[in-house]
Amino acid sequence: MLSGLTVSIPMKTCEQPAAAALVTKLGVLYETVSICMLNDIYLQYIRVIQSTHQLRFHTDEGSMRPLTLSAMGWLLLTDRSDAEIEKLVRRANIATPRKEDRVPLEVVAAASADRGAGRGCLAG
Repeated sequence: MLSGLTVSIPMKTCEQPAAAALVTKLGVLYETVSICMLNDIYLQYIRVIQSTHQLRFHTDEGSMRPLTLSAMGWLLLTDRSDAEIEKLVRRANIATPRKEDRVPLEVVAAASADRGAGRGCLAG
């Protein structure tokens, strides 16, 4: 079973056939497949093929959430500079209504510090 697999696809190919091809090629027939992008301080779900499991996290296409509240959002931070990460995380935390959902900058900074060595929480 594939878990936490991340595949990068150029945005011009982010159409329904591209997402369906991912499902077919990878054999991920029962798991959710999402194509996402960073939209300011939010993670936006561009294309979603829902899991067929009875218990699943349902995400609507086009929906957005603060990038600090999802693993995919953290993944999209990995190619950013430390200064960009700090700015995005601070802004995302301001936009996160519930204080207990805010992610301390130190937590994201610690994960991103290991990103170059492939040891961070985003490396799988």
